[in-house]
Amino acid sequence: MEHAPDETAVNAQDTILEVSHLHVSLPVDGNRLEVLKDLSFKVHAGEAMGLVGESGSGKSMTLRAIIGLLPRKATVDSGDIIFKNSSLVTEPSRLETIRGTGISMVFQEPAIALNPVMRVGEQITDGAQRHLGLSKKAARELAIELMSEVGIVEPEKRVDSYPFELSGGMRQRIMIASAIACKPQLILCDEPTTALDVTVQQQVLNLFSRLRDEMHISLLYVTHDMAVVANLCNRVTVMYSGTIMERGNVQDVFSHPQHPYTAALLNSTPQISGPIRRLESIPGTAPSLAERPDGCPFAPRCRYATERCKVTTPALSEYRHDWDVACFRETNERSHHGE
Repeated sequence: MEHAPDETAVNAQDTILEVSHLHVSLPVDGNRLEVLKDLSFKVHAGEAMGLVGESGSGKSMTLRAIIGLLPRKATVDSGDIIFKNSSLVTEPSRLETIRGTGISMVFQEPAIALNPVMRVGEQITDGAQRHLGLSKKAARELAIELMSEVGIVEPEKRVDSYPFELSGGMRQRIMIASAIACKPQLILCDEPTTALDVTVQQQVLNLFSRLRDEMHISLLYVTHDMAVVANLCNRVTVMYSGTIMERGNVQDVFSHPQHPYTAALLNSTPQISGPIRRLESIPGTAPSLAERPDGCPFAPRCRYATERCKVTTPALSEYRHDWDVACFRETNERSHHGE
């Protein structure tokens, strides 16, 4: 896998989003089950952060917590979400002005996210009209401009189309155009290329890269595809069962993964270059919320697990600068195994 080019180191002033010790729970059968547990990470200005993990690891729930779209009765029990020095937990009213202008979201399936009885041009600029007070004529001109910006051919004709008249790739571009209409600083991407074929997927990924490079938009990109993260992102956060297993620079983490779960994900990913090897599968299945084990949540599937792992949860601790791991194994042992 090719890695995204490393960028100049950022400092604390560059932090645009900080999720700090976030705990989120849902009511299930009369009990409250924790879906996100002690989640902490930062997204810096102009960078792309990847959130990876198997289905059910809490990636999409993390995005919904950030933008205030949690399922009904789900609650943020503790922790904070800071966007440009404003708390989105203690000041939830701020979300009304931040959505679209500060933070936008691109959903996984545009056929569901787009209104089927509303023309795409109107959907692109709906937020811009509300936040910027554009006239209908100005909104239409902006929609055409944005459609051209995201690579839609003949936008003057497509602007009056309905979503069902467009291909899946074009609908996803409409979603991206809508997301950038108010020039946000951060876009939350919830597996936006999963339903696309590989050719269109690469075109959309190239579009995200261009938005980051030319418009300096930060990306928080959710995916289960490690190759996408290697291609697009600068840093990566690996999630499992609602918590963080490892986080750090993409090149470091992918070259020398320090958590067994990260290594297992990479070993189950096809490699374009390098020696031919058999793909490995991760034994067992990820636990449900109601069946989360004591200790390290990955312990039942980990070949290195000890009794300590089964009863005590490892804290996310620094392995190297800007590289954190939640694992009890000694550093030299992890390095010895090439993980």
